[in-house]
Amino acid sequence: MLGNHDRGLTRTPGVAAADLSGLADVGVRLLTNECVTVEPAWAASAGASPADTPTAALQLCGVDDWDHGFADVAAVAAALDRRPDTLRLLLSHYAQAALELKPDDFALTLSGDTHGGQICLPWFGRRIMLSQPKARFKDGLYEIDGRRIYVTRGIGTSFLPFRFLCRPEVVVVRLVAV
Repeated sequence: MLGNHDRGLTRTPGVAAADLSGLADVGVRLLTNECVTVEPAWAASAGASPADTPTAALQLCGVDDWDHGFADVAAVAAALDRRPDTLRLLLSHYAQAALELKPDDFALTLSGDTHGGQICLPWFGRRIMLSQPKARFKDGLYEIDGRRIYVTRGIGTSFLPFRFLCRPEVVVVRLVAV
């Protein structure tokens, strides 16, 4: 999934679209308005009977740049693996894309558009993001009408190469079979 900076669509002067042509050569697959389902290793183990083999799977879906008209949310929704034991995760640069899907389409949406503000000002017990002071999704976990959305601050910067009152973060999502 791509965001505005990947396409060079930004207010930041001098930013060009990223050349991502070499990603496939190193085994990276971009999910551009598509889904991929990962079956667990034990599902294909030799000699296992279907009754002994859990059917759980992980489906990762990526929505392209939602804010600039590249997203095809309908294509992603049509590609969903609706088996009951499939955990579905949505990757979208813009958290708002999750609001176009049904609440039970995905267990979690992972996003990162705002960078947590990158440069924030203190304001009566909270922070105000200078880059997008009215943004609906700033950072952290949101639950909206049954949709869980996590917006990471990430580790990068844009325009100015520093952060203020907005620590960088690397998010580790641990999936546990229950």
